Amino acid sequence: MIGLLLALLAPAQAADGFAGLAYTPLSRGDLTWVLEERTTGTGVGEFDGATRSSLVPFGGAWFNRVGVLGTLGITRISTSARAGDIVRQRHWGVVRPGVDVRWAMTARETDKPVPWLMLGAAASIPSARDTSNGFTETEQNEADQAATIDRTRLGGFGGRLGGGVDYAVLPHLSIGGELAAELYTSALRGSDLVAVTTVLGTRGALLLTFTWGESGSEP
Repeated sequence: MIGLLLALLAPAQAADGFAGLAYTPLSRGDLTWVLEERTTGTGVGEFDGATRSSLVPFGGAWFNRVGVLGTLGITRISTSARAGDIVRQRHWGVVRPGVDVRWAMTARETDKPVPWLMLGAAASIPSARDTSNGFTETEQNEADQAATIDRTRLGGFGGRLGGGVDYAVLPHLSIGGELAAELYTSALRGSDLVAVTTVLGTRGALLLTFTWGESGSEP
């Protein structure tokens, strides 16, 4: 019984928590995307630059050579207008959770670079609404339909596959980088239209990671 308990506790004792920042500089592709007006116009879409910004915080844990980390992006833009007793309120928002799994290709030692492979997934969970006490029933129905289109346009999901490397500059502080091929899919649905947009590309980032735990940065 004691041996079984120790075996169950061993993975937990080997787990090292970590948190950090991933920085992706703006590229010519990002600027072209804006100049050619490919953004959603709401400011909260996957490629609009707010929900998934250039600087993304992350956190997770290493279980020996397997690391699991999560990210979370949240953006909400609200407007309210009043003219006398008439009030109109609108909002667009996206919550973007993401999870990655890393596999270290070598032991996580402090004096050597540690390469790893990565597989991840993310989803954009949208919200949108447009209401006014001055709308007629027909106008409110039209506003509801437009908000539904906005939600389908802002929603989506994607995955990525790639790799990276960490290098410990201090016992619990490492720098590194990652590069991944990413696939993201969203849909636009109207009364008589269904359009699916798929974007496939690569994304790289510089990493700054702080690790803690009983085993430090070693397996």
